[in-house]
Amino acid sequence: MPRHRLYRHRPHLVQGLGAQIAEQAPMEGPNAGPWPGLVTYRYSGPALWMRGQVQFLPLVIVAQGHHQVTIDGMTRVQGPLQCLVLRGDEQVDVEVLEASIRRPYLSVVLEIDPGLVRRVASDILAWRTTGGRTDIELGGAERACAYELLAVVIRAGRRINCGMDRHLLAPLYQREMVYWLLQSEHGPQVRALASAESATVGVSAVIAYARAHLAEPLSVTKMAKLANLSTSAFAHQFRDATGRPPHQFLRDMRLSYARELLAATDLPVARISREVGYASPSHFISAFHTRYGVTPLAYSNIYA
Repeated sequence: MPRHRLYRHRPHLVQGLGAQIAEQAPMEGPNAGPWPGLVTYRYSGPALWMRGQVQFLPLVIVAQGHHQVTIDGMTRVQGPLQCLVLRGDEQVDVEVLEASIRRPYLSVVLEIDPGLVRRVASDILAWRTTGGRTDIELGGAERACAYELLAVVIRAGRRINCGMDRHLLAPLYQREMVYWLLQSEHGPQVRALASAESATVGVSAVIAYARAHLAEPLSVTKMAKLANLSTSAFAHQFRDATGRPPHQFLRDMRLSYARELLAATDLPVARISREVGYASPSHFISAFHTRYGVTPLAYSNIYA
């Protein structure tokens, strides 16, 4: 029996998968995964957990419960074992609709590496052109894809226990997840998005650097040097790739990370201000309030 039919007719497999994901996400809100760029979200009640323009190329997989997704004004509801691939320039709101303490909402978000997508797609094409065959029924295999992806997350969470594990094993798990994604109905969309990203490799590298050094001062001039471009050329290319000027994108990235820290830790506001690159706590509080409509302390108290 094909995989997607197997899981559809054995709901206990899906329920067991949700319970295992819950074990790896004990905290309310975002829970860090086995490697950077993989996050599991847990909510025990209705919540708006994603709002604003997407910064990267994320894949969202629902493990348990339901959420409502609004993308550029268009709304739809998703439930267990449904996937959603977002573009880097979309305006997105994700609202949890169904959740309780006994049965929390659970979803996994994976930032997709466009370079890895291109490499795995190339390997699949090489296999097929040399007479190889695949066992997945393309089209109608979305549920099987989601099940396989979540199973990889569970295995990775159990086996990656130290820095060496992360260094050696995480790339293998990431490759496996991209493989299952490319074999699903989302494959053509992911390949197209990855190809579009190839024209902005320099910008992507700068974004990755900025994310890893948010606590440090980072000017547009320095970002341009990292991309080996003049300041004006970099600013133009960056805006074409992300839809926003570099300084605005960096500000949004800092505030987004601050929101994660406020929800997932008990760090004081002044410490979080430094962690995300604001030398002045008052400046950070003002910027956060402008972006999200509440102060950092009020936002932290909601999750406390």
